[in-house]
Amino acid sequence: MSAFSESLNEDLFDNYFNDEEFGDAVVLVRGSERISMRGLYDTMVVENDPSADLPAISHRPRLMVRKVDLPGQVARKGDVFELVQKNGVHKTLRLKAVEFADESYGVVTYQLEETK
Repeated sequence: MSAFSESLNEDLFDNYFNDEEFGDAVVLVRGSERISMRGLYDTMVVENDPSADLPAISHRPRLMVRKVDLPGQVARKGDVFELVQKNGVHKTLRLKAVEFADESYGVVTYQLEETK
């Protein structure tokens, strides 16, 4: 990993994903493994076709994590994430990855759905 990449990852971890700032403490569940990491959770606002009879807005949950925190640095559809309630932001959540984007700057962005 280059010095720039290392610096970027440190900055992401210390600031952007800091759970005392913007980030969330997250647990990735893969099979019997439970891996603690930090992430940034939010919901994307998606506007449906405005020409429809009843236009609507939906909120799609998403989570960004550092690629280096994933086992083998590999994202997978079906990954399950648990987030503890964050007052004023979100309730306790259990979410499953339905899609993901492996960004060039070392972050994986998951599109999620609630699961039990």
